[in-house]
Amino acid sequence: MSNEKPIFTMDDLATEDDDIPITGENPLKYTEVRKPGKQEWWMSHSLWQLSQRVVIEKSGFKEIVHLIHKNLLPPSKSLEQDSVPALLSVCINLKGRLFIWVIKKSKKDGDPSKYYSEALQSIQAARTKWVRHFWLDDEGRHERRIADLPDVPAWPENITLQDVLVAGFGDRIILTENDPVLRKLRGEITDD
Repeated sequence: MSNEKPIFTMDDLATEDDDIPITGENPLKYTEVRKPGKQEWWMSHSLWQLSQRVVIEKSGFKEIVHLIHKNLLPPSKSLEQDSVPALLSVCINLKGRLFIWVIKKSKKDGDPSKYYSEALQSIQAARTKWVRHFWLDDEGRHERRIADLPDVPAWPENITLQDVLVAGFGDRIILTENDPVLRKLRGEITDD
């Protein structure tokens, strides 16, 4: 970790979870915000989850997730329309690489989505076993496989949930209603 001051702290995200240390050699280097890969075996951290409203910026097939500072909550009508409630779950794959899986919690009508329910089941199973979670195009559904693989790599030590979130999100936290991401979504500015 560098000696630079982080862009945000856990207090900014209004979480009540304690920071639990986790281990490895430079474990934050490849931390990403993404879904599990179709052929990837992974486990989820038993405590490192966070419910958070997020803004998901779509660029072609790519989704860029932005956290929202607690000072913007409760959200304005515009921010509520441009953000979604999500579960952020810290996961690790067989190569020891950490990733943060952002799972949208509900459909537009506010009911939990089927995808959220299926993903939550996979996350719960992945607390003790290695899991693959993937979409079957021909059947129009998700599949979950569970393997009894050795429990290696171990969770890294000497890092906190905040370290993982900062490594994954970097400066992608929306601090004000004037943030360029929100202004673009409201049609006030365009991509240059």
